[in-house]
Amino acid sequence: MKIVAALLLVACGLFAVQGSPQPPARPEDCCGMVQDALVDYARIKSGTSREEVEKVFQPAASFNSAGRTRYEYRKCPEIVAVIDFKTKPSKPGEFSPHDKVEGKSKLTLDFGVRD
Repeated sequence: MKIVAALLLVACGLFAVQGSPQPPARPEDCCGMVQDALVDYARIKSGTSREEVEKVFQPAASFNSAGRTRYEYRKCPEIVAVIDFKTKPSKPGEFSPHDKVEGKSKLTLDFGVRD
């Protein structure tokens, strides 16, 4: 019984370690990643297409709508933002690469639950 309990503890520990993101090796790498995200995000202006946004950011696994989408930075998914889009009136609720940015939140850090 003690062996089974020990194996379960080891297995749970392995899953917990595997699910945790690995931090960059040096603090400079972290600063560089944040700086890249800030520069890339500053390029997103009102009128930028969804297609351009999604070259650098990816939709987050979240409840998104065509008018408001939560994004993760492709290089570091813990860096997130919410972007509002103007959609075509003929296709409300439908995501289109031609939707245009209307507004955006500040970048934030979010360590969400991951599989």
